[in-house]
Amino acid sequence: MNEATASSILLGFYNIGLAATFIVMSIPLLKGHVKMNKIYGIRVKKAFESDEMWYKVNAYGAMRIIMWQLPLFIVGIVCFFIPIRGEQGYARLIAFLLAPVVVWIPIIMDILRFCKKHA
Repeated sequence: MNEATASSILLGFYNIGLAATFIVMSIPLLKGHVKMNKIYGIRVKKAFESDEMWYKVNAYGAMRIIMWQLPLFIVGIVCFFIPIRGEQGYARLIAFLLAPVVVWIPIIMDILRFCKKHA
């Protein structure tokens, strides 16, 4: 196995692993099993207004987090088939490394819109 193949496999597992981790961490929030706290859950001001809002914001946020992990999971699979070498290797490496960050942009925007709608 050459270095380019090893990098592709590592990036694939990186993205798939993060997607799986975010999904697993979101399930208790979606099911309403997490009481209001300062450590675990969707950290927006609106969520702390009441227990009812805490559960609504966290359920909505968890649903969005889970939904947006599908593209990240797909990116992880694509990583296995696209080599990280040649002139475009560093660009691909950066794109695949930043995929989890990029996925959070619509998640955060959706949660903030939800909070504004329920103001």
